[in-house]
Amino acid sequence: MACAIEQSATEWFGGAHSLVRQWFIHAVRNPRAHADVAKMLAVPTEDYVNNWLSRHAGCTVEKVQHRPYDSVGRATNGRLIRQQIKLRTGKWYMSSMYGARDFDMMVVFTPGPYFSLRQSTIRCIPACVLADPMNPAHMVRNADFLKPIFNCDTMTHRVLRDIYGLSATAK
Repeated sequence: MACAIEQSATEWFGGAHSLVRQWFIHAVRNPRAHADVAKMLAVPTEDYVNNWLSRHAGCTVEKVQHRPYDSVGRATNGRLIRQQIKLRTGKWYMSSMYGARDFDMMVVFTPGPYFSLRQSTIRCIPACVLADPMNPAHMVRNADFLKPIFNCDTMTHRVLRDIYGLSATAK
């Protein structure tokens, strides 16, 4: 376990000693501190996901601030695509209430064991399936019911293809 936690710390912070790296190692060892680890990793997770999206969507995806979405990219037709990025270790949920048109795609980053980047997964969910049937002006806050459908590479690539207008062979 200690070796795996050290590896995760190196993935996130590099190999040099730092107070943040040391805190991360101690926090990952304590399951009660995992929520704090996730909060601390939220911003670097957005950068990691944006780089991943840029590679897989074939366009530059950039971070934005003070919006109900975390990043934007352009579809092949020039349309602006807005992403809401969530780091989730368990249930897929949104801690805030979002309007039905606040973003185009939710991207769920799930770290691997001990918050590993190397063993992480990224899943894409189109906003249209997040509409709350009881309140269509808003999105559901608990999206865990979508895991059986969207928690796989095939659906993630299909969603990216559909939203970004990529060719059927793009990955």
